Amino acid sequence: MNSLQGRTALVTGAGRNIGKSIALMYASEGANVIINNKSNTQALSATAKEIEDLGVKVLAIQADISNEEEVNSMIKLGLEKFGTIDILVNNAALRPGTPFIDMQYSDWKKVTGIDLDGLFYVLNFVFRV
Repeated sequence: MNSLQGRTALVTGAGRNIGKSIALMYASEGANVIINNKSNTQALSATAKEIEDLGVKVLAIQADISNEEEVNSMIKLGLEKFGTIDILVNNAALRPGTPFIDMQYSDWKKVTGIDLDGLFYVLNFVFRV
């Protein structure tokens, strides 16, 4: 198919689940892919291997998207490798197992740090390039 050949996609939260499926879909269409997750190195490496097996380039980056400096570094590394980011999928999210009524404020801040601040940082850095 290769309808996205020459394009680069950035997919956050791409180590497993929906993010992994999205990254693999873009790779199957010929896009090079930057994949990210915060802490699951094994899942990120496995996803990177599957993308490479599709014949496209991949850059796997561990970064906490709730951390502005880590996002900035991730975007810079992606641009150094591929020159552009054409497609952005802000997939990373924190799904707490604690019912809302039982959450502490510190739990809430972790959720909003990933789900809201992370969205802002990634969009902000990508749109500025």
